[in-house]
Amino acid sequence: MTSDLAALAKSPPGVLWHEAEAPPADLAARAAAAGLALHRVDLSGAHGKKALLAALGRALRFPVHYGQNWDALADCLGDLSWLEPGPLLVSLEQAGPLAARAPGDLATALDVLREAAAAWRERGRPVLFLWQGPARPAGVPALR
Repeated sequence: MTSDLAALAKSPPGVLWHEAEAPPADLAARAAAAGLALHRVDLSGAHGKKALLAALGRALRFPVHYGQNWDALADCLGDLSWLEPGPLLVSLEQAGPLAARAPGDLATALDVLREAAAAWRERGRPVLFLWQGPARPAGVPALR
């Protein structure tokens, strides 16, 4: 996966899927070697919109005024001024329960993530979202 992340850092940002979940230390080392600041989002307890939005807010250290709705997610992902500058890798982990119980929320979240990644690309900052888990969401290409 190291070479995958290095290539990913140079490729168009967006949302990609990777079947295997790398151990925390391993993923962090690989992201660092590729020049990506890693932010891990634990979705193991996210069974719907509310928990998903809360997990993203915690992992990305959203400001206290974050309203935990889709518009607020898009607004915060469009700012990120409180995070370190440079390319970001946001690892969305253990998302199987969310995909199984709330496919509509998953689809909306993926749309928001794609839009944020595209906006950051236009501004010259790669922001990559890596969906990790056993099932590939519809419309999400695999990391090669």
